Amino acid sequence: MAVKKIRLIFIMIALLVAATLLVVLVGCNKGEVTVTFKAVGEEDIVITAKYGESIMPPVVPNKTGNSGRWDIADFGNITDDLTVNAVYETLGLKYTLTDRGYEVSEGNKYPATAELFIPSEYNGVPVTSIAEKAFYRCKELTAAWLPSGITSIGDKAFYNCGLTFIDLPQNLVRIGNQAFWLNSRLATITLPQSLVGIGQNAFDGCDLESIDFPIGLSEVGDGAFQSNSRLKAINFPNGVPEGFKSMPDYVFSGCTELETLTLPEGVTSIGKSAFSSCYKLRTVTLPDGLTNIGENAFRDCWELRAITLPDGLTSIGENAFCRCEKLKLYSLPDGLTSIGESAFSECSLLTTLTLPNGLISIGAKAFSECNLLASITLPNSVTSLGNGVFSWCAALKSVTLPDGLTNLEEQFFEGCTSLETVSLPGGITSIGAKAFYACSKLNLITLPDGLTDIGDNAFGMCSKLGSIVLPDSLVSLGSEAFYNCSALNSIVLPNSLNSIGDRAFGACSALKTVVLPEGLTAIPSLMFSQCDGLERIEIPKSVAVIGDRAFSYCYGLKEVVFAENSELTTIGKSAFQNTKITQITIPGSVTVIGTNAFSVWKTDLTINVKGHSQKPDGWEDGWSGDATVVWDDQVA
Repeated sequence: MAVKKIRLIFIMIALLVAATLLVVLVGCNKGEVTVTFKAVGEEDIVITAKYGESIMPPVVPNKTGNSGRWDIADFGNITDDLTVNAVYETLGLKYTLTDRGYEVSEGNKYPATAELFIPSEYNGVPVTSIAEKAFYRCKELTAAWLPSGITSIGDKAFYNCGLTFIDLPQNLVRIGNQAFWLNSRLATITLPQSLVGIGQNAFDGCDLESIDFPIGLSEVGDGAFQSNSRLKAINFPNGVPEGFKSMPDYVFSGCTELETLTLPEGVTSIGKSAFSSCYKLRTVTLPDGLTNIGENAFRDCWELRAITLPDGLTSIGENAFCRCEKLKLYSLPDGLTSIGESAFSECSLLTTLTLPNGLISIGAKAFSECNLLASITLPNSVTSLGNGVFSWCAALKSVTLPDGLTNLEEQFFEGCTSLETVSLPGGITSIGAKAFYACSKLNLITLPDGLTDIGDNAFGMCSKLGSIVLPDSLVSLGSEAFYNCSALNSIVLPNSLNSIGDRAFGACSALKTVVLPEGLTAIPSLMFSQCDGLERIEIPKSVAVIGDRAFSYCYGLKEVVFAENSELTTIGKSAFQNTKITQITIPGSVTVIGTNAFSVWKTDLTINVKGHSQKPDGWEDGWSGDATVVWDDQVA
């Protein structure tokens, strides 16, 4: 038994020695371990040590204005490879305790530091927010690292700083109004998936190149990414967030490097000026569910060439595509009911356009200055047309107006220099001021029988208009209504006319025949001034007043005849100045004559005066010019 016990003891001793040797051998095989020290903005420091040894850590790299430490304190008995990170905290930060933790307070100024490190805790309590204007105008601040516990960044928190880098925390929920406004060197950001709200102008005036929007984003303020002049990509990787279903006003306005735009399904409206002044934007893809394009939405997108408007679109706001100089469109969607003021103004490459049958209203100047637009048909569904809808469309030759139209608004076809003929619907009762002004090729137009009003300068400068019939329904003729219609050769004013504006037929140099209606009480100032072709005029009995310069500079006028029993009382200043009248008889009813009324052009004039043996008090000195006056004391 004793021998067996001794043998067992020896076996156990041998096993123990073998185990010890094995541990020693394994320890020797462990060899070396590597410890890597990392600090933001610095090269990694790598230290190699033997297994189980202790090491002396390097000094934490200095960050001016910040204290630093390693996130591991014990470097004894190292048995595994380690990565050690430097933890910094900006010195002198101000904090305010809230019910959610500490907030970095307003008014922190750091002229001595370019890098901001906000700690995750202060006095053992989490730091959860950055206050309004916390780092307002800290222009030397170039980089900021925010702890993961931060959920809110206040209004103007980093307004007009010098940031080139910002580490937005993964739990961030809200970014306030103008939070990063005018950080003009901030080129990249990563918006965390936790983000719910971005305030107005939050990143306005930054230098962002690309943005991916998280799906949980439910609120986006107006102008949030306005004037990011290098922005080239707007991405919605997981679909459209709630905050972009109604695209906010000005949200990407002035993003001058943006060339392509694809809006995902779910976007239903585009806000005011959302993409205005995106000068390089060339192609736009809009979702089928889009119903409204807001005012100025794509204004001044000079390079925009291709866009397909979805069938569900119902309204296009004022100036929506104004000055999209390279835009080509051939039809508008069937569901469209409203086109706003100047919506397609100055779209220089529009040549022809089909409007949908359900269209109801077209705003003022909607297609003005579309210089290549040659033809257009307005559907009968249109009931409202604004001023100047086709003004200065220089190539426009063919227009079909809706049957139910009752008023042709001001400046409607002003400056349409290729328009030759127009057929007006029978229900038209008024033609607005300058409606056909400067339509220099207009030679044929039929005015409907129910027309009552022609506005100021309505046909002014229509130099090819040779004749026109004014309907018996006409009541009012505006100032300069046919001014400088240099081909107009005859005009008959209807008896219904009771109001005529000044210079209505001024400078109609070919006008030879004029018939004034009985019942007309006044010939306004300059009404026929510069009508060189007019040789004879009969003044009806009812006319009581001939206005200043009414027939001045009618170099061909030789004969003026007043009706028997004329009721004329007043002849205005220069009324017949520079005519070629050689003889005229002034009715005895005349009590007022202005100066130079009969200063004629290079001819000898004899004036017979009825009912007066000398100049009445109301006749101004110089009324007769150089004419010979024959007085008569017998009332005719």
